Amino acid sequence: MRIKYTDFVEDSVKEWTARDGGLTNAACDVLYQAEGFDNMEPTIEDFFSDDFATQYAATCWEEWNETSEEK
Repeated sequence: MRIKYTDFVEDSVKEWTARDGGLTNAACDVLYQAEGFDNMEPTIEDFFSDDFATQYAATCWEEWNETSEEK
Protein backbone atom coordinates (compact mmCIF):
# COMPACT_ATOMS: atom_id res chain seq x y z
CA MET A 1 0.00 0.00 0.00
CA ARG A 2 1.37 3.39 -1.02
CA ILE A 3 1.88 5.94 1.76
CA LYS A 4 0.26 9.33 1.14
CA TYR A 5 2.60 12.15 0.16
CA THR A 6 1.55 14.33 3.09
CA ASP A 7 2.21 11.44 5.50
CA PHE A 8 5.63 10.97 3.91
CA VAL A 9 6.47 14.65 4.47
CA GLU A 10 5.13 14.54 8.02
CA ASP A 11 7.40 11.58 8.78
CA SER A 12 10.30 13.54 7.30
CA VAL A 13 9.84 16.57 9.60
CA LYS A 14 8.40 14.97 12.73
CA GLU A 15 11.70 15.28 14.61
CA TRP A 16 11.94 19.02 14.00
CA THR A 17 10.65 19.92 17.42
CA ALA A 18 10.78 23.15 19.36
CA ARG A 19 11.57 23.44 23.04
CA ASP A 20 7.89 23.12 23.92
CA GLY A 21 7.70 19.78 22.10
CA GLY A 22 5.69 21.06 19.15
CA LEU A 23 6.88 21.30 15.59
CA THR A 24 9.16 24.15 14.58
CA ASN A 25 7.93 26.92 12.30
CA ALA A 26 10.02 25.44 9.48
CA ALA A 27 8.33 22.06 9.87
CA CYS A 28 4.89 23.68 9.84
CA ASP A 29 5.80 25.68 6.73
CA VAL A 30 6.95 22.52 4.95
CA LEU A 31 3.75 20.69 5.89
CA TYR A 32 1.65 23.61 4.66
CA GLN A 33 3.50 23.65 1.33
CA ALA A 34 3.20 19.86 1.04
CA GLU A 35 -0.58 20.14 1.28
CA GLY A 36 -0.48 22.42 -1.76
CA PHE A 37 1.65 19.95 -3.69
CA ASP A 38 -0.77 17.19 -2.78
CA ASN A 39 -3.34 18.97 -4.96
CA MET A 40 -0.95 20.09 -7.70
CA GLU A 41 2.50 18.68 -8.44
CA PRO A 42 5.50 20.96 -7.90
CA THR A 43 7.00 22.72 -10.89
CA ILE A 44 10.70 22.79 -11.75
CA GLU A 45 10.90 26.28 -10.22
CA ASP A 46 9.75 24.86 -6.87
CA PHE A 47 12.79 22.59 -6.71
CA PHE A 48 15.08 25.65 -7.00
CA SER A 49 13.01 28.06 -4.93
CA ASP A 50 14.67 30.44 -2.48
CA ASP A 51 11.92 29.50 -0.03
CA PHE A 52 13.15 26.62 2.14
CA ALA A 53 9.70 25.12 2.72
CA THR A 54 8.87 25.07 -0.99
CA GLN A 55 12.21 23.54 -1.94
CA TYR A 56 12.07 20.93 0.83
CA ALA A 57 8.50 19.92 0.01
CA ALA A 58 9.43 19.58 -3.67
CA THR A 59 12.41 17.42 -2.76
CA CYS A 60 10.13 15.25 -0.62
CA TRP A 61 7.79 14.94 -3.62
CA GLU A 62 10.65 13.53 -5.69
CA GLU A 63 11.76 11.15 -2.90
CA TRP A 64 8.17 10.02 -2.32
CA ASN A 65 7.77 9.15 -5.99
CA GLU A 66 11.09 7.29 -6.06
CA THR A 67 10.18 5.34 -2.91
CA SER A 68 6.77 4.48 -4.31
CA GLU A 69 8.29 3.17 -7.52
CA GLU A 70 10.60 0.81 -5.63
CA LYS A 71 7.69 -1.05 -4.03
